[in-house]
Amino acid sequence: MKSVKQAAFAACTVLALSGFGASGALAQSGHGEHAQMSPGHDGDSDHGAMPSGSSAHGQDGMMMVHGSPTVARTVLFPHKAHLDQAAGRNIHVVANGSSTGIMDLVSGKAELAMISAPLEEVRASIERRSPGMLGDTQFTEHRIGSIKIQFIVHPDNPVRSISRQQMREILTGKIVNWRELGGENLPIIVFTTPAGKGARNLIENEFPGGEPITGKARKLTALSQVTKVISQARPGIGFGNQTSIDASVAVVPGLEIEQPLVLVTKGNPNADVRALIAAMSKMHGQM
Repeated sequence: MKSVKQAAFAACTVLALSGFGASGALAQSGHGEHAQMSPGHDGDSDHGAMPSGSSAHGQDGMMMVHGSPTVARTVLFPHKAHLDQAAGRNIHVVANGSSTGIMDLVSGKAELAMISAPLEEVRASIERRSPGMLGDTQFTEHRIGSIKIQFIVHPDNPVRSISRQQMREILTGKIVNWRELGGENLPIIVFTTPAGKGARNLIENEFPGGEPITGKARKLTALSQVTKVISQARPGIGFGNQTSIDASVAVVPGLEIEQPLVLVTKGNPNADVRALIAAMSKMHGQM
């Protein structure tokens, strides 16, 4: 009976992954928000579509802002019209991940990068995967606030108490079955975002102590997808924040991590970028 039950859970997981596993980037310009999906890519390599021949100033003087979907969804997308006015320019947002935002800033594709992990962690992640990519670029951090990362499980999972050491062993593949934690005899399936994403950088530095998350983890493009899959996959565990977690999953208490919301420039920002940073900081402070 248990084998039939486990097979059903595995089938549910496969269906969830097939429905939500495509990777891509969210982009928003003055013409409204839209999602752009680009299958077949992984991690921060996806870029939202950009106008042909565009640079950090985009077309018609647009301000190109690339990076963390968490920053974009928390502050930029909900207040786009107000922030356009504050900056005195139309803002084009490409939510393509913290690492990609920094790389686009270096290459001149973006004027402002959004990251949702400390800059030194994002930089180290890029250097591990692409040594020398950032050269000796001098960055300036502008922290505008923070939100909390929390771990989530399926609402029918009876396990709610997980210690920090146990979570470390789950993420590194040492604890592999829920019965080891007093739960059902089901394999633990870790769902995560790709390497280089802000939330994953924080998780890897806080819990596995700098070790990577197990290679057996199922990678999904966005935190919102992690929530959707875990709501359908009973053996699953993953993480999210206030922009992605909803009532379809259960939160594991006591393991929260503060996730910084940071804007990054090369050197000191010019006047309109400085005005946008100030407006975003004020806006988040009022939320």
